[in-house]
Amino acid sequence: EDIVVNYIYECPSIYAVGNGKGNWLNGVSGSIDSRNLMTAVSPQVYEITFNDVEATGNEPYDFSFHTNNLIGDYWSGTYYGSGIETTAEYKPTYSITFPVHNDHSTVTLRLDLTEYDTYTNRGATFTVTVSEAHDHDFSGDWAYDETYHWHNCLNGDCNEIQDKAKHSGGTATCTRKAFCEFCNAEYGDLDSSNHSLKFISAKDATATEPGNTEYYVCADCQHLFEDANGVTEIADKDSVVIPPLGEPDDPDPTDPTDPSEDEDDSLIKLLKDFVDISIKLFKALVAVLIDFISSHIS
Repeated sequence: EDIVVNYIYECPSIYAVGNGKGNWLNGVSGSIDSRNLMTAVSPQVYEITFNDVEATGNEPYDFSFHTNNLIGDYWSGTYYGSGIETTAEYKPTYSITFPVHNDHSTVTLRLDLTEYDTYTNRGATFTVTVSEAHDHDFSGDWAYDETYHWHNCLNGDCNEIQDKAKHSGGTATCTRKAFCEFCNAEYGDLDSSNHSLKFISAKDATATEPGNTEYYVCADCQHLFEDANGVTEIADKDSVVIPPLGEPDDPDPTDPTDPSEDEDDSLIKLLKDFVDISIKLFKALVAVLIDFISSHIS
């Protein structure tokens, strides 16, 4: 198994060294000076701030981060913009250069060695933050994140903002977050109790068409409810459906309870009774006729 060793850098002090003039680097150029000793704001993280710095004009400011002497350890890199954390390279052949556009600005330098590995000389980062002094021109459009909105200054690298506040107003629903009444940003959580309910009246089933019991349906989330306030949800949507009644079944000729069979039996019995009575009447009529003939012959 490979063993990975992180060689943590331990240094007694870090200085900012460069083309100092005016309040930039306290006017010290090209040498280490105690006035430019950086403060350890946390373990392995160093910062220093210069106030009331003049604009650079045509010549940018430059600097490097040095340990106790100029030929010792030092870091430099490429400046990509105010407040942007960038890789700090170990002993490159160039310095960090950056512009300041307005007089009376504030410049803060930061070197982070918390991830620096002395074996690979990698992991260091630096940040240059320039707070420009000028008359701010704040945007009329809102900038925002998930919680706040604000107006940004439109001047160069200025990071000043105004009117920062939490989102407010608007109404969340069961499917949509609220929209801030100021910046129109969507924010917050869904409101699972806020539904757009429509009443569905009860309908009887027919032979071929299903029916339903009465209920309420949300036009947004399509959930069903028993009440107009959306308190009691109907979890089983099929429970409101009444199946079709279907067509009447054909009589079963083997079914003893078949009404058509009862009707046939009644008709046969009636015919038999009629025949029996007819035969009895015929026999009686014949007997009377025989008696009549006999009486006249004698």
